[in-house]
Amino acid sequence: MKKIYLLVIILLIINISLFLYYKEGTMPVNKNDKTIKTFVINRGESLSSIAKKLSNEGLIRNKIVFYIATKKMGLDKKIQAGDFSLSPSMNIYQIIETLTHGTLDVWITFIEGMRKEEYAQIISKNFNIPE
Repeated sequence: MKKIYLLVIILLIINISLFLYYKEGTMPVNKNDKTIKTFVINRGESLSSIAKKLSNEGLIRNKIVFYIATKKMGLDKKIQAGDFSLSPSMNIYQIIETLTHGTLDVWITFIEGMRKEEYAQIISKNFNIPE
């Protein structure tokens, strides 16, 4: 009977430790640091490589927790390539959401044979600058 109690206590301690490890890993690196950093994800880059780069840039606390949270949210296949504005004051969930929705890149398609005036209209429309 004592062995069962001991086993239950050990399992409880392990579960609490894992929960606290995960919770601590999802918190922002520095809540007060509002500086914006540009983070670049290259096309075809793996999730583990992205986690390592985020950790090296000081944007996340723990790359293992980032990897687990991304898989848990089901967004590991939805992370986009491009440039992103991230801050150390963002928690892991905000970073993951930003990496799936908000690239800074703007794509413009120029059709062959257009006049320069038409190019100016397209650029003006996409960047809100005068022709």
